[in-house]
Amino acid sequence: MTEKQKAAYYGLSSSDKEKVNIVMNENKTYASEKDVLSLMQQALFKPTKSLNEMLVENIPADLKPVWEKMNPKVQESILESAQFYTDLNTEKKIESFWITRDILQYAKENSGKKVLNENINSYDNYSLSDDELERMKSVLNRY
Repeated sequence: MTEKQKAAYYGLSSSDKEKVNIVMNENKTYASEKDVLSLMQQALFKPTKSLNEMLVENIPADLKPVWEKMNPKVQESILESAQFYTDLNTEKKIESFWITRDILQYAKENSGKKVLNENINSYDNYSLSDDELERMKSVLNRY
């Protein structure tokens, strides 16, 4: 490592140095300066979450049950619409995004739906009531 990189390491706080040491001890297969720097970076920087991950994590509590029951295609469409908002970087703005999606309409639309199965007959095609039998007899007796 260069002197500048060593100085940067020694300038770290004790907790950051400890993080680096833990990662270095866990990964003893490093062989080059590049490997060492990569491990240091891995130890010091948390991976940033994607916009979709941030949005889903910050869904308001009253909308979460509706979101979980939504069709995945609709969920995907809503998340894709977020790409047009360049400033979804605070909780207030993310909450505003969710409120303007009108997600509760999906719960209302799906609550009154009934499954239609046209194969189920609500009557028996093979039995007739007594009145129907009498009418049939009278019709047949005419001929």
